[in-house]
Amino acid sequence: LDAEDARIVDANPAAGSLLGVARDALLGVDALSFVPDAARDGWWVELDAISEGAEPRRFATRVRDATGRELPVDCSVTRFATRERTLALVVARPA
Repeated sequence: LDAEDARIVDANPAAGSLLGVARDALLGVDALSFVPDAARDGWWVELDAISEGAEPRRFATRVRDATGRELPVDCSVTRFATRERTLALVVARPA
């Protein structure tokens, strides 16, 4: 994810499977569109921490798949910085 605006810049097939969306259809999408409103603030806290150079982090949250079903997930997020931007490598696994 782009840590500044939460846009998906890359995704693996497992992300598409978890969310019920083709992998290619995820690219460029706001990742928070898959996050229930009540969980969004927590995602921004994690993305802000990564943007500021925090060590890798873990957190439990919820996502919403393409059908609207909420799923509990365990996430790890790691900072990956390029010259142009800071990316957040997020790995989400069903809880």
